[in-house]
Amino acid sequence: MKDRVHISPTHSTTLAIDLAGERLTLCAARALYWPRQATLFIADPHFGKTDSFQAAGLPIPGGATGDDLARLSHVLTATGAERLVILGDFFHTRASQSAEVIAALESWRRRHPALAILLVGGNHDRHAGPPPAALAIEPVVEPFSLAPFVCCHHPPAPLDTTLGGYALAGHEHPAVVLRDVDGTRHRFPCFHAGARAMVLPAFGSFTGGHTVRPRQDDRLFIV
Repeated sequence: MKDRVHISPTHSTTLAIDLAGERLTLCAARALYWPRQATLFIADPHFGKTDSFQAAGLPIPGGATGDDLARLSHVLTATGAERLVILGDFFHTRASQSAEVIAALESWRRRHPALAILLVGGNHDRHAGPPPAALAIEPVVEPFSLAPFVCCHHPPAPLDTTLGGYALAGHEHPAVVLRDVDGTRHRFPCFHAGARAMVLPAFGSFTGGHTVRPRQDDRLFIV
């Protein structure tokens, strides 16, 4: 494994890559932009997760939803995206739909009235319930085709060739652990691009991560 690892650091907030014959932009805000279609992809925002924990009696500080929405507004403005595709898990649980979270989301939506938003249903969405109608979010079912891409929440199996396109997915919250010069280990979110799918890092700042075990020729883009 070590002889296949190459890290090319960059201080830019974006990185252009070629994927499935298209030119895409990776954003350090943990989003993927498709310029030709003016479309921004994010995965797993888990809005209201801190509220969900607080409802369960855990003393978790709030503020994550507001911070994440500010970051989303920034990347939408920077890219000029006209469409937002959320690859599943909009809310964390039903308790995430607190009055405070809903007010923050509605206020954010009023600042982006012309933005088209699609939500690919994820496993948390089944339990948390749909976003309020005032957010004007169109629900779609995976796999949802935006050729040459297929929008999913769950990454396809490595040998799955039935989707009919290159999958963009979430769910796994991919991350990489790197060792510092003093031996300290640090975990970073990453984009995990394989032969048939790219798994985006979780957009939500209060989500955790799952350490990636890349296959031969996979590419990891570390945030």
